[in-house]
Amino acid sequence: MKKSAKLLIGTDWVTRMALPATVTPVWPTMQKLARKPASDPSRAGWDQGVMTYCTPQVGWREGLAGRSYEGVCRGRNEDAFLYAFNQGTEIHRLTSRIESNDREIRRLERQLSEARKDETRHELRQRIRSLDYEQSRLRSSLRMMQSGSPRY
Repeated sequence: MKKSAKLLIGTDWVTRMALPATVTPVWPTMQKLARKPASDPSRAGWDQGVMTYCTPQVGWREGLAGRSYEGVCRGRNEDAFLYAFNQGTEIHRLTSRIESNDREIRRLERQLSEARKDETRHELRQRIRSLDYEQSRLRSSLRMMQSGSPRY
């Protein structure tokens, strides 16, 4: 291959390199793809999918599921999407924390039933009371969030 042949593009490249007629140059196709108009059906499908996704209802579900937001809704109803997403995310966070505390309380209660020393039993009861108090606070916050959240 000649050094100058490496710099050729388009149909000149095919001609100069003496490629078989069955070989199609890739560069012109790539150039056409880069210049696709915004009305391209595949782009329109993507835009429609994003508009379907960027709704408060989907934001709510995504937040409740504990998923992250990657910014796909910028410029496409993002404020409404994010409001619902953040509400759902907070409810997910509170629910997850309540479930975690419930597991911890059950674990501590098992330890309490097996504990022999009064001092150990006292410490376990204190930790359980502390978690019970936190559970009460979390459940109250969760009720407030749920009552103040839109219904989707």
